Parts: sequence; C-alpha cells; structure tokens
Amino acid sequence: MSSTMAEICGYLVCALIGLLGAKILVLIWTDKIDLTELLSEANGDASMSRLQLLIFTFVIAISLFMMVEKSGVFPWISDGVLTLLGISGSTYAVGKGISYSRPEGVNTDEQLAQMRKTPQPDPQNPE
Repeated sequence: MSSTMAEICGYLVCALIGLLGAKILVLIWTDKIDLTELLSEANGDASMSRLQLLIFTFVIAISLFMMVEKSGVFPWISDGVLTLLGISGSTYAVGKGISYSRPEGVNTDEQLAQMRKTPQPDPQNPE
C-alpha cells in the first residue's frame, strides 16, 4: 500500500514539475520572461564567465539526471567535479568583481560618453 502511494506521489510531483517547466517555456516563448540579460554584464557586453558557469552547471545537472534515471539512486559526486564547479563559480564571481570595479564595467557606452562631456570639478579649486 505505501509503495503504491509513494509511486502515485512521485508521479504527481513529476507531473507538477513538468507543468511548471512547460509554463515557464511558454512564458519565455511569448517574451513575458526576458532572457536577454542572462549572459550579459551590467553594461550590456557578453560575459564569458557567465556563459562558462551556465554551460558547466547544465552539463553537471544533465549528467546527474541521466545517472539517476539509469541507476535509480543518487550517484556519488567526485571531488574533481565539485572542484571544477567551484572554480567555475569563483571565476564568475571574480569576473563580476572586476567588471564592477571600474566605470566601463557598470556604465553603458552612452553613459560613458555623457560622463566625458560633463566637466569634472577641480578638487583644488572648489567654486
């Protein structure tokens, strides 16, 4: 009895997650969820560190899903995989820190041009 109930609950959870995923895909398809800034920095440029983190995370997640699907149990994740995932995450964090440490990483080209046109006050001669 409890085995049958557990299977029913498992199928119900899978169905709900599937419906949620389908709903999200429909919202992305109809442009109600905007993914244009998923891989871009604050100034609009593409970010290689974000792309690396996204791809590596999906590769690990899909590999684990396939292993669980095949064997039926959650596999042991090696230290090397966790280390590589940590390196990828820290590369993203360092890249984000570098991009936000200078104006070129935060401001758009138009904002930088406007900043160059605006005269800067002289700290030696405050008027």
